[in-house]
Amino acid sequence: MLSVFDGRYRDLTNFTSSEYLHINSCGVSYMRFADKPRTTRFYRPDGRVDYHFLLITDGSLSALVDGEEYVLSVGDALFYRSGDTQSYTVTVDEAQPFEKHIYVHFCGSVADEVLQKAGLVNSCVIFSAPSDTRRIFEAVLRSHRAGEEITACGNLLKLVSLLSPNVTRAQSDTVKLIFAEAEYISLHYKDEIDLNECAVRCGLSRSRFSHLFTETVGTSPLQFQQKLRMEQACELLKFTGLTVGEISESVGLSDALYFSRLFKKYTGVSPSVYRKK
Repeated sequence: MLSVFDGRYRDLTNFTSSEYLHINSCGVSYMRFADKPRTTRFYRPDGRVDYHFLLITDGSLSALVDGEEYVLSVGDALFYRSGDTQSYTVTVDEAQPFEKHIYVHFCGSVADEVLQKAGLVNSCVIFSAPSDTRRIFEAVLRSHRAGEEITACGNLLKLVSLLSPNVTRAQSDTVKLIFAEAEYISLHYKDEIDLNECAVRCGLSRSRFSHLFTETVGTSPLQFQQKLRMEQACELLKFTGLTVGEISESVGLSDALYFSRLFKKYTGVSPSVYRKK
């Protein structure tokens, strides 16, 4: 028995975002058919407008990538770029739920640049993904489900690093440390960040750390923090009744006038105009 998930009609999270990074959806695909074996085909002939990582956690999956058929097993990963045809099938042949794969769909203003630097320039199959891949996937899921989007995006950056073909064994430890610092900043974006301390944790000089951070993440550490602050301010303006001064304080900026200047530089409008819109 074959069923088809046709993304042209059933994808509800297929959109782009102007945020730095944005997770459109993520989760675990479970399948359970008690009566007979059943195959489900996931089909998106026009792809999606966002990007798609998928990790096989049980059984196997057959995927079409760039016109070639691949059979993926536990520990293999799959990456689809925006606009690329997606076609993959899974089969359940026992009367128990099977966790077949973990997935995440994401987009953002720097997503393409980060993926380019990671060497993920084409849709691809990643055989025998690094051992930490599942743990990082699950960290993305947990933080996203908890509404901790900044943490979720920090974990997503780690995932990109893990699956990057550009990260050689010699580079891997340093790149992991850089992404760990990106996660640290995302968790402490309200606080003053001491770049000297960040550099020491990575075993680098401050200038080398800043250079590698910008090269790896796509923006400088302080710009990264500022963008996180402004994104949080946007959410607070949209969904709370806090004053501009209170929002300024809540994102770690004690000077409301300075906050307003930064906000206008980031969004093009003042906080009060943004709230009205």
